Amino acid sequence: MERKLTRENAWPIFQMLTEMARGNFSYKISRGNYKDLLEAIYEQLNMTAQELNGNFKHVAYVNPHHSYRFITNTVIILDDKDLIVAYSSEQDRMIEKLPKILNKPFADFLTPKSFETWKHVNKEIKNGSSESYHCQLEFQVGKELVMAQECSVDLLVSSAPNYHMSISFFQNRVRGEIRQEPEDRKRLSKWDVISLQEVHDYLLQNIGKPKPTDKELARKFKLNEYRLHRGFLELFGCTPFRYYNLLRLEEAKTRISSTFQTLDTIASDLNFKSYPQFSEAFKKKYGHPPSYFRS
Repeated sequence: MERKLTRENAWPIFQMLTEMARGNFSYKISRGNYKDLLEAIYEQLNMTAQELNGNFKHVAYVNPHHSYRFITNTVIILDDKDLIVAYSSEQDRMIEKLPKILNKPFADFLTPKSFETWKHVNKEIKNGSSESYHCQLEFQVGKELVMAQECSVDLLVSSAPNYHMSISFFQNRVRGEIRQEPEDRKRLSKWDVISLQEVHDYLLQNIGKPKPTDKELARKFKLNEYRLHRGFLELFGCTPFRYYNLLRLEEAKTRISSTFQTLDTIASDLNFKSYPQFSEAFKKKYGHPPSYFRS
């Protein structure tokens, strides 16, 4: 059923736009089981934030005397009952959105899907299988707003008896810092940047079509293969081939949660060779098989 836009369901949109305006691209709006225009807007905002977050890895569009840095580190300390007993943060907006977190179960601040991940990680740590674990956890920082973070979960060896485990992560914050560029750095030319952005847009607009080879892309956008490969890696943090695969998987995840297409149809539409190949790549990327995200 199509929902009407109200103050309540529009509020997550305003929250998300506010965070994006501040340079915080790790947030996203939690998704429901609706198949309407409002849900599509939520998903589009989430995808925009994700792409902006990735694009800030490069410096080609940024004043060369300024940099974008990860400057906010958050550490949450748990006792042996998984209650939050301490935290350390520098101007942490996420902590500000989680009032009265002390002596509360850590799991209370996770989304349902991340709760399942947390149960697995917690078990691995406590049974001695691992003293350190890296995983992505989603924090519910508002009624509709979710923040995904790559976390390090570590067993603590501490003189404080109630300090048992730590969860730490960095948040993306935008800050200008005057710095000297390395003398040996070869910056991309303005025309290379324009051509590489055109390659990026071309891949984005042709997700379901067979990907051209690097040689074909280089010829099409008037680059040599070396400049295409090196420049794309510098601008977007990965090779054109890897970026194309990431786009396909993101599109697949969106279709799985937002449409009624069968999983086989989605795999075929997005040009995967077979469903097993699609399922394996999807699970490697998201930690769960495609069916896990089917509402």
